[in-house]
Amino acid sequence: MQIQMVFDDEVLKFILKNHLIDKCRTLINPSEVLPSLIEDQEVMDILEKGEPCLLWSCSSEAGLGVTFKIHKTDDTYRITIYDLVPLD
Repeated sequence: MQIQMVFDDEVLKFILKNHLIDKCRTLINPSEVLPSLIEDQEVMDILEKGEPCLLWSCSSEAGLGVTFKIHKTDDTYRITIYDLVPLD
């Protein structure tokens, strides 16, 4: 199994411009994302059909929420950091 973490271009620019990499580090860590995949059978079923799946995660400590777009092909999970949202 391979895991690819990919950033949407606009999201990456936003993170870098606003110096948010340290704040969102725990949210975008694969060790935080993977349990959501494994523990949610509905998500796994969607991915096994070859369809992309959107997942949301947030951290009140970081004050941020992140949307992941996950797509599975063969033995590779491609996890795209799709959106980053400040929690207000």
